[in-house]
Amino acid sequence: MLYEESFDFDFPEPDSFSFETIEPERENDGFLEKYDAFVKRLNKGSLKNFDCVAQFYRSKEQMEGKLGVNDVGYTGSFGFQRYNESTDGDGKLSLKYFPDFVIDRNNNKYKLPFLSLWSPKSRTVVSNNISPVSKATLWCRFDLGVDNSHNSGILYYDTGTPKVRISGKQKGVIYKDTDENPFTLGDDVSFDIACVDTLTDYVFVVFRETDSSGKIIGILTVVPNNSIYKTEVNIVNIKLGYENRFISNNRNHPLRQPLLKHFNENSFNQSLISIDVNPNYKILNVDRNQLPKINIDSNGKPFINSSSNQAFHEAIKTAYSEAIVKEEGDYITRLLVDVRRYIAYKEDTEFEREKRRLKRTALQLINLIIKKFKQYSKQDYAYTKTFEDTEILKSIADYTEERDAYRYELFKAVENSRYKDNKDYDLIRDKLKVKIMSGQDVTTIDNNSLSLDPKYKIYVFLYEDIYASKESTDSLAEIAGFAPNGKGFCHIFNMAFTHKTQRDELIAHEAGHSFGLKHTFDYNKEEVDKEYRDDLKEIEDERKSNIKKYNNKGGEKISADNFIERLKNLKKHNEYRFYFELNKLVEYETIEFFKEKDNLNESQLGIPFYQEKYLRDKETLDEKFKGDLKRILNLKKGQTQENYMDYDIPKRKSFWYWQWAEMQKNVKLLEEIKLNK
Repeated sequence: MLYEESFDFDFPEPDSFSFETIEPERENDGFLEKYDAFVKRLNKGSLKNFDCVAQFYRSKEQMEGKLGVNDVGYTGSFGFQRYNESTDGDGKLSLKYFPDFVIDRNNNKYKLPFLSLWSPKSRTVVSNNISPVSKATLWCRFDLGVDNSHNSGILYYDTGTPKVRISGKQKGVIYKDTDENPFTLGDDVSFDIACVDTLTDYVFVVFRETDSSGKIIGILTVVPNNSIYKTEVNIVNIKLGYENRFISNNRNHPLRQPLLKHFNENSFNQSLISIDVNPNYKILNVDRNQLPKINIDSNGKPFINSSSNQAFHEAIKTAYSEAIVKEEGDYITRLLVDVRRYIAYKEDTEFEREKRRLKRTALQLINLIIKKFKQYSKQDYAYTKTFEDTEILKSIADYTEERDAYRYELFKAVENSRYKDNKDYDLIRDKLKVKIMSGQDVTTIDNNSLSLDPKYKIYVFLYEDIYASKESTDSLAEIAGFAPNGKGFCHIFNMAFTHKTQRDELIAHEAGHSFGLKHTFDYNKEEVDKEYRDDLKEIEDERKSNIKKYNNKGGEKISADNFIERLKNLKKHNEYRFYFELNKLVEYETIEFFKEKDNLNESQLGIPFYQEKYLRDKETLDEKFKGDLKRILNLKKGQTQENYMDYDIPKRKSFWYWQWAEMQKNVKLLEEIKLNK
């Protein structure tokens, strides 16, 4: 952990550091606003001679009401979602992206379907040798419109851009057959739609009765494809033993080709995600004594208790990191030596000057705090007056400015290593930067600096020696795999390989979790309420703990001599501890903590700091709760019939439109690549 050591002043722990390498979440693309603007521009036309509603489907089977295992006409090669209340849910999240447009004869609200196709230019940037799909065959059925006074006609279309074409054209007419017969109500027809260039915005394909002035009877939405999202899957075979070490490095895992095909032709390709599977894979021997207990069920099969999944995950990460250190220890030493040489080379220039200025400014700050506190210690509210003194505020600002300049030089040392292009370098780069932010000097970091923290990668751990995860020995509910949400890790147990027909779907399901998706049945009011209650209990427990600490420690007056002595002791610590504790001293929450001591000392409590924190945390939690209520689907297990994030279904084959966007937000695991227009 970043903060392991106790602190002389018993300060509250600040939040985890973040620094410039952390990327922001991708912004919402504003589909609803763009759709509203599009509708306002439309000339809706007048009634012609074919009063109908055009309903679009991804296959003939879907048009017949078949989904999942029964929809043999759809393999998942392109992304498509049309709203279905019985399978997509009726919660706010279900309906959010499906604005009403056309009202048919039975007052059924028309929902725009979404289509996802790859840009032809994406072939130049994908690295898995699987050609992205830029063309789809869709089906259209003509349902009864407002009245049935006219019951036959033809279909006119306009894609609105030459970049999207139907049967090779931007605008044209679709007939019932090659003899150019008109449609009648209930007829259906298939047509090819292709993306021939990169789309930088949503395309609304408009279908009208008869010609360009006819009544609009259908709209199809094609999503932008000017960004694709790349990542790499790294397969690791896990063997149980009594030491954390790599047994061997190998090539071409038997799962590589099946996963390449499934991820890029039947699942994540729908989300414009391109996944390569590293041809190299490791076999990792894990010390079983460092894992949560492995039990044996009544059938003699080894399993882990599902309540220990998180602990199991952390233990595997630790085992992998330790094995890396053993395997690459000499390399890490060379890399750190190289960083130190870079710094040594610059000792007479920027780095050394920044280092001297930082130490000088830090000592000036400590001496000034001592001076000012002595000055105010005989007065009421001594801590408040000290930390609000204009000279103190300026000195803190000077220190933080010098500290950031010093960190910048250290960052450059890390980034300019001659090993920076080595494939293993990113394993320690960000770890080094975190240590820099916490006050450590990379010239003194030991070799145990590796951490398994994926960047544009997913780790898939395969367990031959563990059958499943479940609640107890007698439990019938067995879990073939699990993945911490949004973290880039999947754990797949042996049970998955006994059901080979669903193996690849299961791994895709867990990969969906690793990108940040929850189960479809977790987006419901009961789960949101439970999560809110659990989180509320956590912050209330923290409040109670802080009250206890506050009453035990804070109620006693802190003498000026004691406080000053502790400040003086700061200067006696080694360099790391000196900066570590000084950085904590100038944190906002630490300063507020000391100001609150004034209230205690003067018996004028007001709102204690721990109460302020509780109120802030609760306000944040309440806002999250309101947001979560907007993300409700109201679905049960198996209800989707085919969604990759569902359970208890015979076939998984689709992600929904909002899931495409949700996964694409994971900027840590997915590298966004912009295509040339």
